Amino acid sequence: MNIKNLLFLSFASLLFSCAAGDSRQRIEIQGFENNAVDFASCADCVDTIALRLNDGNMISEVKRICVDDTVLFVLDNMKQVSKFSLKTGNLISQFHNLGHSREEYIDIASMSVNNGNLYLLDPQSRKVLVYDSDLLFVSSINVDLLAFDMAVTEKGCLFSLMTAQEGEDRVVLTDFLGKEQERMLPASAVKESIPTTRSFYGGNDCQLSFHEIASCDIYSWQDNELSKVYRLQFTDYQSSQSAEDVPQVKDVWMLERYILFSFIFNDKLYHGLYSKENGTICAGHFDINSGRPFFPMCQTANSVLSLFHAADLEVLPNWNPHNKDGADLVLFNYHFEK
Repeated sequence: MNIKNLLFLSFASLLFSCAAGDSRQRIEIQGFENNAVDFASCADCVDTIALRLNDGNMISEVKRICVDDTVLFVLDNMKQVSKFSLKTGNLISQFHNLGHSREEYIDIASMSVNNGNLYLLDPQSRKVLVYDSDLLFVSSINVDLLAFDMAVTEKGCLFSLMTAQEGEDRVVLTDFLGKEQERMLPASAVKESIPTTRSFYGGNDCQLSFHEIASCDIYSWQDNELSKVYRLQFTDYQSSQSAEDVPQVKDVWMLERYILFSFIFNDKLYHGLYSKENGTICAGHFDINSGRPFFPMCQTANSVLSLFHAADLEVLPNWNPHNKDGADLVLFNYHFEK
């Protein structure tokens, strides 16, 4: 089923309004709780690429991925970075540079690609490591900040601070030498638990956006500033006094025609797809009977990508690998084209 038909038949209702004096466009979401959706079918098309490891190499649970042209970088929970060719599907190189030297890291919280370089945020060492496209060390940027997440812009690096209290500035912009340039965006109150430490989405070859942790506000990075553009509102839970009873926004991907978002409710993951063109919305939980998985991890242009271990896909009863025999991992590219 194509996206237009799916949205036309959408079972999730939307009320769309712009409050007086509020520049945010409100996206009101309701009726999602018991809806099972084949989200892969919402895309115009889905490409799959089989990825293969070399003998002796392995990848643990995938933490982050990012794409630079025909190359895929993968960060796993072993704090290991791997580089794959998207043309051949083969592993090109891999490193695990744990340590305290200038070229090493203690942990990696985030990674970003900009102008052919790979940037890794090590919050414990309070630095950003820069590698070239061949994973050769370029430089280390010392930053006197404790950050959840990072994004690289033409002007410098944006950081989402762990230490920001309610009302204090959440985001810091530094230059490429680590010197602080500006602070912005008052922080919302962080609950006892948060659904993600990710704050920045897109960038590189697409619009960079920001989701304030523990809030429903979405910001766009334009003209070297963050502008509030949307607010997700869960209509049926607005009056709830208990934080546990209110959906928590997790990830937000800003595409040209759509806003793709996820949220946690009653310990369950839900997704939503909002059309900027006609204001319709599709929301619900992933349908386990879908033939293809759906869990966006990265954005490039008007596509989102997911990476899965091939063995994990076997839990989908209708998964058909289509000649993916021998793959160690499978990359899914969901195209939402203009």
